[in-house]
Amino acid sequence: MAFAIRAFYRVKARLTNATGNRRWGFHILSDDPTLAQRGNSYLIWLRYDNQDLHLYETISNTLNTRLTVPLSRTPNTDYLVEVLYDNGYIAIWIDGILRGEWTDTSPLTSGSYVSLRTNQATIEVDFVEVWQSRGSAQVISVGPTGALATQNANPTTPAGRLRTLVQDSAGNWSSPTYTDVNVDWTPPAPSAEVRDGLGPDESTTSIGTQLSANWDPTTDPHSDLLTYEYAIGTAPGTPDIVNWTPAGLTTSVTHTGLSLTNGQTYYFGVRAVNNAGLTSTPTWSNGILYSQPLFYDAGATDSILSTNRPAVRLYPNPTTGAITVTGPDSLLPLLWFLYDSQGRLIRSGELPSLPASLDLFEAGDEGGVYFWYVPQMERVYPIVLAP
Repeated sequence: MAFAIRAFYRVKARLTNATGNRRWGFHILSDDPTLAQRGNSYLIWLRYDNQDLHLYETISNTLNTRLTVPLSRTPNTDYLVEVLYDNGYIAIWIDGILRGEWTDTSPLTSGSYVSLRTNQATIEVDFVEVWQSRGSAQVISVGPTGALATQNANPTTPAGRLRTLVQDSAGNWSSPTYTDVNVDWTPPAPSAEVRDGLGPDESTTSIGTQLSANWDPTTDPHSDLLTYEYAIGTAPGTPDIVNWTPAGLTTSVTHTGLSLTNGQTYYFGVRAVNNAGLTSTPTWSNGILYSQPLFYDAGATDSILSTNRPAVRLYPNPTTGAITVTGPDSLLPLLWFLYDSQGRLIRSGELPSLPASLDLFEAGDEGGVYFWYVPQMERVYPIVLAP
């Protein structure tokens, strides 16, 4: 452990051999555990053949006796050794009974290690614990280099256990209490795909008051998912229409109450939130175009256009694929959309200049009636593709 002004050490062990100069103990606040006497440290030392307890201070790797207390011990018996270090004050309990105290007037100011040690002794150790001081509230570091350095193996198996005990004004220690804690510092995996609409991906909608999306489910191995969140924007990564909104654990949603702009493409974003409150990287759809329902009148011709509207004309009609478009420069750039007879958007584009030759149809388009829509003029032109 890193050096602390106040710390509490608990070691439970038993000596199992019957002969030899039997003794065991442990160094605290050692600054070099590779040296024979652990550099600078304090050594709590139980000597079975001498039937006493020693406290040493090692300075520059040299042992210095600071306290000797008679203490009767028996092999093959468990002993709980507890040591309090408080800014130079050291107190030692054996099986809950205070056995010795000493204060270092020049206490060690560094040391990061606890080191077990034996001399002609075989011991079995039940546990080694290092308790750090705390207040009424304590921040515990989490992460690969933190005090809690592992995550939950699964959502139902806690990764750590926080234990605490207290000391009263008379020096008595409580029994330890604990709580299990779940640890997750990684966000969920993102959804693989977000699709516009409630089924296969859609590219166009004629409903101006709502948008729908569905997405691939994802998981979080450490704390499980709390909810999905969705957003809607006019560009991927820009939630400027609907900000991030919880969707529960369902994998589809329809957001109503919208007022969509004709000719605008909208994008759905989806992200997952786990039970640790961490959020995945958002996944965005490839976009869905809102196009108002066609307002084509089968009897309309260019001759009935209002005289204050600029004229756009196209020819030949019928065509085998290409058309020529004429009109005034005031309409530029000229945005257009091509729909089939079922009202499905086939393709769209923009003309930067007029007149222009436009390859409106492509190989594979079936012959029949199509509708060429010009938003600036709110006009739909029927076009026949000759077979």
